[in-house]
This record gives sequence, structure tokens and C-alpha cells, in this order.
Amino acid sequence: MTSDPAQARAAAERIGYPVVVKPRALGASIGVVMARDAAEFDAASPSRRRPARSIRASTAPKVIVEGYAGGPEVSVDGAVHKGEYLPMFLARKESGEHPYFEEVGHVVDAADPLLADEELVGTLALAHRALGIEDGITHSEMRLTPRGPVVIEINGRVGGDLIPLLGQLATGIDSGEVLFDVATGQRPDITPTRRFRGRHPVRTAGGRLRGAVGDRAVRFARPRHGVADVEPGTTLRLPPGGYLARHSFVVCEPPT
Repeated sequence: MTSDPAQARAAAERIGYPVVVKPRALGASIGVVMARDAAEFDAASPSRRRPARSIRASTAPKVIVEGYAGGPEVSVDGAVHKGEYLPMFLARKESGEHPYFEEVGHVVDAADPLLADEELVGTLALAHRALGIEDGITHSEMRLTPRGPVVIEINGRVGGDLIPLLGQLATGIDSGEVLFDVATGQRPDITPTRRFRGRHPVRTAGGRLRGAVGDRAVRFARPRHGVADVEPGTTLRLPPGGYLARHSFVVCEPPT
């Protein structure tokens, strides 16, 4: 992590391209961009981009340079009780336009086979032990690479966006109740109460944000400050050049 462009460039060369550049002060993958070579790295530098006014001050100080891990991205919300890692639910992520990583959708399935994947769960348990996490609740992000699951980051909190809601809709597990249990020294019950087996339908939940509007306008019955109607064909730009917060959420819970 550095605020010196020369040091950041040197780190990218040392890691080897492609690399991922992350603004330290932001979250939710805002402003994160992949660089496949030195020219793209220079263009990805926050000092070269023109962020929106609302985040201009926060994007300048420091960046994190990481090696790129290819493959689908997932997140796992879990609890830790006396050093035991307990995965609750997994969200499969949908990212925005290349080369950015803006999160535009999540799908949670109570019977996702990855929750029973010994390599994935074992990797997460090992990572939590390495970090010395004894009790708490975490939101881990991983990439499913050709060489196996790779941990991108582990956060000491519940998932962002509406992931906790999606997890509760799909599994019946309430992250808040689990957090209360671990905070009071109790081993939480993470058994799904909304999971069907065999030929019964599996409960799923998904949230998606779209970056562009198709052939219909978006209207708001009660527009709030900073929210405007969107005409057909309008493109909603990703940060750092566009809107900072989420424009809208859509949550779907299909019966099958």
C-alpha cells in the first residue's frame, strides 16, 4: 500500500502483470481496476483518473496493488466460535464491466454445493486460524481459480449490500442473531431452516443492480434528494467517474 506512484509501479512490476489496483479509502469494489501491463497500470492510477466530486478527496491518498486471481468470485459469511469456523451461506457474485470489479449482483442458494466443498471451507478455516480470529462474524471474499480457491480478503463484519438479507431469505439464518450468539460466548446454530432436499425446490435469492437502462424509463413516485428519473438509453456510470452509492436494488426470491 502506497501513495507514491513510483512505488506502486515498482510493486506491480515485482508482482507481475496482470495486477489489481484498489483505492484504500473506498469499499464495495468501487474504483478497483485490473491492469494487464504498465500502460494500463499508469492509466489505472487514481492520480490519472477523474473521480466524481463526492469521492475525489478520498481516492487520492493510497492504493493497494495485488496480483490478479482469475475465476468466478464468491463470498462466504461465517461465524467463528472459540476458533471454530462455521460457514453460514455463500453468495456468487456478478461483477460489472471489465476491467472494473464493481459488484452488480449476488445470488445465494441454500444448497450451494460449494458450502460442502472441503477445499474451499478448509482454506477459509486455515485463513481464519492464521489471522488469529477466535470469536466473531466474518465476510470472506474468494476467487475460484484453476489452482484452487484463493482468499482475496476477510472482513470482520457481515456482508455488504443486501447479502445478509439474501442469506436469510434463502437459508433462514439471521446474521444478527448469529452475531449475538458469538458475542455472548454461545456456539451459534447455523443449520438452515429454509432448505429443501431431493426433488423439492431449493430456496434461492438474488439481488442485481443494472448499469444501464434498456427501452424503458425509470421513474420514482417519491424522488429523494439526489435521485432523478432516468430516460431510455441512459448509461449509469460506474465510480469513480459516476454515481458513488447504489442507484437501486432489486431482490428476487423465486419459488423454484
